[in-house]
Amino acid sequence: MAERAPSSRNFLAGAARAYRVGMEMCGTELLGKFLGQLNEALETGQVQLTPPLLYWLTELEKAQLRNDHLRIADILEYELAP
Repeated sequence: MAERAPSSRNFLAGAARAYRVGMEMCGTELLGKFLGQLNEALETGQVQLTPPLLYWLTELEKAQLRNDHLRIADILEYELAP
């Protein structure tokens, strides 16, 4: 996966923390900021949509549909942030 700006990592870490402590609105806001940055990076070619990235974004969407906030936090912290 391509290198992301430090602020993207901050959005991911902050969103994961927020989801873990029950602050879903804050987590969702930070996740939205990250996804906005990711979209911009994809559009400009700075990041490629690789199979692993697509897989984790799909898993993230599934967790959101189930309101599984701990799974969302795990994906953000352990799969997308590294």
